[in-house]
Amino acid sequence: MKDVYEKTPQMGDPASLEPRITETLNNIERLKLEVQKYEAWLAEAESRVLSNRGDSLSRHARPPDPPASAPPDSSSSSNSGSQDNKESSEEPPSEESQDAPIYTEFDEDFEEEPVSPIGHCVAIYHFEGSSEGTISMAEGEDLSLMEEDKGDGWTRVRRKQGGEGYVPTSYLRVTLN
Repeated sequence: MKDVYEKTPQMGDPASLEPRITETLNNIERLKLEVQKYEAWLAEAESRVLSNRGDSLSRHARPPDPPASAPPDSSSSSNSGSQDNKESSEEPPSEESQDAPIYTEFDEDFEEEPVSPIGHCVAIYHFEGSSEGTISMAEGEDLSLMEEDKGDGWTRVRRKQGGEGYVPTSYLRVTLN
């Protein structure tokens, strides 16, 4: 756009774009620093998850802390205001919390208990379960109904020979207990 203004001055003053260009470059730098900060936090969380599973990563391995300061002149931009200052004051998790498991308050929600089927169903059509969480079924196969469709079009079933997953509800003839 600056080139257009320089070639055709009647369209606008090229010097008027300089502050906007500078502001945009500063915003880009600020966002790059934020991306680095969040990538470091993500890497730390992933390494904790892997170490909690017993993988070979060191439990105390920690990515380098992201830069604490914002680029020069980024606080002078009119659009950023106090929101930038609030975001840049966020700190990564403290060193004391390194050994604490992540999201322990939700662990009991995911402990698997043997669940009794709530019904019975028969596959009306063949379904090739190729996505994560789905299960294949053959036409006419008898299945145990483990969980009803919650409105998303998928029902959780269990095969007689083992294996559990989701199948399209419209592919089933369901009988509840």
